[in-house]
Amino acid sequence: MLTRELSHFSETSKSGNQVAEWVSNTYFERGEDELDLEKTKNRIPMIVTKRIINQASQALKGNLPKYGVEVECEEAMAQLVSEISIWNFDMFKFARITKDHPLVALSYVVLSQERDMLRQFSVDIPTFIKYMFVIEGSYHKTNPYHNATHGADVMQSCHVLLGYPVV
Repeated sequence: MLTRELSHFSETSKSGNQVAEWVSNTYFERGEDELDLEKTKNRIPMIVTKRIINQASQALKGNLPKYGVEVECEEAMAQLVSEISIWNFDMFKFARITKDHPLVALSYVVLSQERDMLRQFSVDIPTFIKYMFVIEGSYHKTNPYHNATHGADVMQSCHVLLGYPVV
């Protein structure tokens, strides 16, 4: 499905072709642990570093963690996940327990466990997790407000809103 969308996107413009090629080269399985950043850096400005991509690759080695990332305490995480659909969700605690990967963990929990969207749309889980690591890594950790924790908080709020019958 993604291949079809990328093909359509690449046909619409020259920049669309570059974006489609970059997405394909970056996120499709290649059989190697690291991506060839030298090929892509001149075509599209990279917003991610090799460190982020390596971090995502390391997180996906072996079995996929239950919450998409390694967590400090399984029991505390299970308790937080049980509260994921309520307004007074403690996102700062969630960020601590997920070892500062709240956006990766929350997106995985919400889209796969709560809403079952990853299965419904046949999304490859390791590719999705790698993509979310890249998105999360694009946030500036030093920004006190617009950071990955804020992004995860916004996503959790949208999840709660979507759970209401009428907004």
